[in-house]
Amino acid sequence: MPKLYSYLLVSFFSLSIFQPLGARAQASGNALSYDGTDDFLSFPTGIVSSINADFTIEQYVLWRGGADFQKVFDFGKGTNEFMFLSPKGLTGVRFAITITGEGAGAQIIESATPLPLNVYTHVAVTIDNATNTGKLYINGVLSATNTMMTLRPASLLMTDQNWLGRSQFVTDPYFNGNIEELRISNVVRYTANFTPPPGEFTTDANTVALYHFNEGMGQTTNDATAASSFDGTLGGTLAAEASDPSWIMNSILPIKILQFNAIAKGNAVELSWKASATETESTFILERSADGSAFQPVKTIAGKTGTHQYQYTDAGAKKGRNYYRLQYTEPGARALYSRTVAVNSKGEKEIFVFPNPVKNGIINLELSTPHTGELRITLTNASGVTVYNQKLETNNSSQLRIDKTAGIPSGIYLLQIRGNGIQQAQHIICQ
Repeated sequence: MPKLYSYLLVSFFSLSIFQPLGARAQASGNALSYDGTDDFLSFPTGIVSSINADFTIEQYVLWRGGADFQKVFDFGKGTNEFMFLSPKGLTGVRFAITITGEGAGAQIIESATPLPLNVYTHVAVTIDNATNTGKLYINGVLSATNTMMTLRPASLLMTDQNWLGRSQFVTDPYFNGNIEELRISNVVRYTANFTPPPGEFTTDANTVALYHFNEGMGQTTNDATAASSFDGTLGGTLAAEASDPSWIMNSILPIKILQFNAIAKGNAVELSWKASATETESTFILERSADGSAFQPVKTIAGKTGTHQYQYTDAGAKKGRNYYRLQYTEPGARALYSRTVAVNSKGEKEIFVFPNPVKNGIINLELSTPHTGELRITLTNASGVTVYNQKLETNNSSQLRIDKTAGIPSGIYLLQIRGNGIQQAQHIICQ
């Protein structure tokens, strides 16, 4: 029977805003451990049934190994209609979706890269609705592609057997490992190799469901979205039972970067970040790059236990655009990185558009400074006709991502962003 493997992220593009940690996110330090014998987590009916186009599902998984066909997640209605992710033993990772059962009707994205044992791994599967292209990423590296993915979660209709750690097939083994963080989105969040999100996943307008698994006790785990309509249940019922996964004190990223910003101050750049750490020996290394690729250390700062605000002024910023990221570690853990932020050391009010020319209808934007409030984004052609007009709310965000609507012809356009205290413009080329 078709099986999937380990970590999945399925995404599709529309409009996405990167913003700080959601209000319902709880303290870090917990995860759910599945014993490989009978443990599973249940989600409500229809958790993925609204997703009929682009979408994303992503998790952090620690797999302890064992028999093939363990399911990290399996959303479905039985052995004919399901969507799952599974480690394929030591030979790869598989995502599959079908409405006709196993066999020729199953659409599969399969990587030959195995899921590492006994370490937390981020796995992502993306499907672009416009091109029917599915991609599977392991720790941010593209590992498999399928350009014939025509099924969507909504194709399964109202799924009522939605599980972490358990398969639709009763003879399949249960998942053996830990799951920490799960986000389901109706947007493509990744289109090329990327650095996995540091700390807890965040919630935004494109988040369908989000789980931090931080409760540490009880029979439920909260959906951290604003709607919070898809809370999960340990095992099959609200009663304590043998099939409940176990709460463990175990965070994939004991250091969590809650905010990271760069603001030009003349020829210098002021860096600030807010972080939560569980160890006193945590370390931050601020790194700078001229091209966004090759980074060099600028400053090493000792971390503090708890949640704190950090700040550093880089007087050695180069003329023009500078890129920054944080490398952060705790004792016994591998080094991890924050998202990269870009800023012009002279502080000009500009929009940074990448790539430019714009390809595949996706416009990535970076404002000169983070913004909170309403923004109006327009595209105007050479004749002065507005061909795109979108209003959105931002929350301390500088990075935006737009899916250019179909039908806009190739050419040169004036991209304008207006809001309270902000008015920026940039010419772009759409191909």
